[in-house]
Amino acid sequence: MVKNSQAYFPDEPCGTSEYQLQDNLSFQKFVFDAPGLPASIRIDPFGKSVLRSYRVEIAFQKVMLAADKEPFLVPRQVTAKLETNKGSVEITSTYEAKSSSPR
Repeated sequence: MVKNSQAYFPDEPCGTSEYQLQDNLSFQKFVFDAPGLPASIRIDPFGKSVLRSYRVEIAFQKVMLAADKEPFLVPRQVTAKLETNKGSVEITSTYEAKSSSPR
């Protein structure tokens, strides 16, 4: 997490991934768990730490753009959970599609 210490994402992600699909085979959810822990890292706000667990979950939603006929997938919610020897961090970001009026 040297390159991405503020984004809380591994520099070289390698681990267990789970994909949950809807009936039409589009993504519903993605889950990533990092193996091979503990590991020494440098991460904001803890500095040099020992990472004990790392998990990210992404739930998807369909959105439409005015110019497109088909919906596409974007994140609805992204949650990153990190546990270190100095404390835990959980960050949840929620995204909402908003319509924009022409100017």
